[in-house]
Amino acid sequence: MNNTLKNLTPAGVFHYFEEISDIPRASRNTKPIADYLENFAKERSLKCIRDEYDNVIIEKEASEGCKSTKTVIIQGHTDMVAEKNKNCSHNFANEPLSLKTDGDYIYADNTTLGGDDGIAVAYALALLDDSELFAPKIKAIFTSNEEIGLLGATALDAKYLEGDYLLNIDSEEEGILLNSCAGGAAFTASLTLEYKKSSYKNSFCIEISGLLGGHSGTEIDKYRANAGKILGNLLLYMDEKVGFDLVSIDGGTKDNAIMREASAMVLCDDERLEAVIEEFAGFTRLQYQNTDSNINISVHHEELKEEAKVLTDKCRDALTELLSLTPDGVLEFENVDNHYVQTSLNMGIIDFSENTLKVTFLVRSSIDFVKENVLRRLKKICKLIGAECRVSGEYPGWASRNDSELIEIMKSVYLSQYGEEPVVEGVHAGLECGIFYKKNPKLDIVSFGPNIYDIHTPNEHLSISSTSRVWYYIVEVLMRLSML
Repeated sequence: MNNTLKNLTPAGVFHYFEEISDIPRASRNTKPIADYLENFAKERSLKCIRDEYDNVIIEKEASEGCKSTKTVIIQGHTDMVAEKNKNCSHNFANEPLSLKTDGDYIYADNTTLGGDDGIAVAYALALLDDSELFAPKIKAIFTSNEEIGLLGATALDAKYLEGDYLLNIDSEEEGILLNSCAGGAAFTASLTLEYKKSSYKNSFCIEISGLLGGHSGTEIDKYRANAGKILGNLLLYMDEKVGFDLVSIDGGTKDNAIMREASAMVLCDDERLEAVIEEFAGFTRLQYQNTDSNINISVHHEELKEEAKVLTDKCRDALTELLSLTPDGVLEFENVDNHYVQTSLNMGIIDFSENTLKVTFLVRSSIDFVKENVLRRLKKICKLIGAECRVSGEYPGWASRNDSELIEIMKSVYLSQYGEEPVVEGVHAGLECGIFYKKNPKLDIVSFGPNIYDIHTPNEHLSISSTSRVWYYIVEVLMRLSML
């Protein structure tokens, strides 16, 4: 059991963040956290609904004396990205996170923290449990499996979204109010694998590591290196320099995370192999010196347990072309005057099995037509190399509105508390807001949150002071809304 945050304020927020950190809640493991939320509501005699997808809705009536008839939806998702450092033995299926603090930051020992979006759950529970809070009717919606395609939000019945304002607490930069987001889709290319016998005797493992990675939406504009793209480029480079056969390849675990690690097993008898790889590594380190200074490309001899089957030249070439020829990162900006990303593509997963290689990409764009055009390009590449393809998990964007009463109130509160104007902008990430907006276009929606850094990586850390400031900001916003 965690007991690290007991002296932090606001006590309620950090108490609940610590409690849910004891509950395994990686994507697809949604029952334990949904059970906890149901019990929370039952213990406080609050109305609670749980659907078959483990979405949970808890309602709290307006404070005594509140004349507003408005309903405010407080929303966040219960699941977290389960990433850990290579040598970490943590089991996300049944072990609590090991929380640590360092100055102003909370982090987890060698794993993701789950601040995305555990902090929204903690804020909502603290609001529901606060007997002194003065606010309109609150409807807390806790959605499931957001990190694997916004599945809970997609499945949520539109009737549960009846309300006036929706505060989505799933952003990671204090002082920024989001009023729009990109739509997206997952694209999976599948190659049927064929094998041959190799004449080469020596086996080597090539590893790409030390990359920063990060969220493929909010951090795609930082031009961080993608391990899958680097490995594809390396195989293309090796093909010009030495003879080799490919045994296997692997990389990444999440389509919405920039790939941090990738590896390949090859057979090669050319004594120049290590020098060729080091030469490529030097060029790559120079290319990414400002974004991934700790990038490591290594090769070492590794004995195989049995005689290896290797891919046919045709399969190896198709795989190399898929990895190296597909675009990666930012494809288009909104306009030349700002750095808001319009369209991007991220290679997230390379999954190698005996019969099939699957490479999964995530396409994002604030313009549906442009998103569809990227998908067309990917389909054409697959056709040229003889791969099958599938599009899944499509979700809509969320358009800004010029008449947002909620934005104006939140700007006013921010100015009074911080002494400056907040930034109002869109985000190049898939937010559940897009789905909610499609299901109830009358909802006035804003997304915001405290400072969380390096989400979707084991370096994730949450600012304690920012979490506190945002709490008091939420409380004041609710008070203002109670006057409408």
